[in-house]
Amino acid sequence: MQPLVHPPRTLTIAFKGSDSGAVPKDTAPVEVDMTDEDFHELIFYTDGRELKKPTDQSQLQIAAHWDGTKLASDEKSPVGGSMSRTFELSPDGRHLYETLHIDHGKKTPIVIRYVYDATSGDVEPGDSDPNRPILQRRQDDNSNSSQ
Repeated sequence: MQPLVHPPRTLTIAFKGSDSGAVPKDTAPVEVDMTDEDFHELIFYTDGRELKKPTDQSQLQIAAHWDGTKLASDEKSPVGGSMSRTFELSPDGRHLYETLHIDHGKKTPIVIRYVYDATSGDVEPGDSDPNRPILQRRQDDNSNSSQ
């Protein structure tokens, strides 16, 4: 439950095609790798392959699917029950929204939403790779309730 309540500050995302190479234009990636600042990696596979059991918790493989432009997964919740996770890019492409729906057997599910902003200040011109964007989690701000 700890990684869900305290998400990473930064994410580096890599999109890969079926041959584990670059994703062809106008084709949805079959593998999306998300790596945090501590090098913990979530690997989402959308091609239905059999997943390997983790040998450690630093690299987790998760079955996922595309729901339109959203990357979605259905997983077991760490508190029992089920959990779904979606990742959606904002219309302007500058933010990534991660939404967790945790059904823990109570009447009201837990819904958590995190917003990651595309970083550009730390990247030198020409060093940015559009297939490996770096995103920084927006700081919690209790005064802004629209998030």
